[in-house]
Amino acid sequence: MYEILSVNGYLLTLCGVCTHFAGAESLSNRERILSQAHRYEEYLKLFEKKNIHFERKHAACSAAVLRYPEFQYDMVRIGILLYGIWPNQETLGAYLSETGKTQDPLTSILPWKSQVMTVKQVKAGEYIGYGTFFLVNQTTRIAIIPVGYAYGYARSLSNQGRVLINGHRVPVVGIVNMK
Repeated sequence: MYEILSVNGYLLTLCGVCTHFAGAESLSNRERILSQAHRYEEYLKLFEKKNIHFERKHAACSAAVLRYPEFQYDMVRIGILLYGIWPNQETLGAYLSETGKTQDPLTSILPWKSQVMTVKQVKAGEYIGYGTFFLVNQTTRIAIIPVGYAYGYARSLSNQGRVLINGHRVPVVGIVNMK
């Protein structure tokens, strides 16, 4: 059922209400995720009391589908799992532990091909990428490749993945990010 509201002369059709459990892949965020889910459910109750009904309620991303199945509501928003890739190694480990399985049931469905976008010289003592995740200990040339976890390249490969550039295997340095 849709609820129609008039806001500043415009009609709005409310058909869904959602939240996003950012960080659901990490157990260290469990209390924050549970608190967020509790607040979300309180808002759902408030809407119901005001006779506002939504056709869709959703909160779960790929990691939340696996780690918090009780919060799947009417739909889920699968992202990285569509590509056959785990949100991170911790999520895979939890899945294997909870199910008693010993083999990773996912198969990556993507070959990865890209081009080097730019090459930069980075001085010793500088950090690469977001935060302070990778510190350069000697002057180094790095190549930036325009592929990130938004395209299914696992963020868990930050500082540990490898890529081939002109037939040479080189390390992924810094945090794999959206692009």
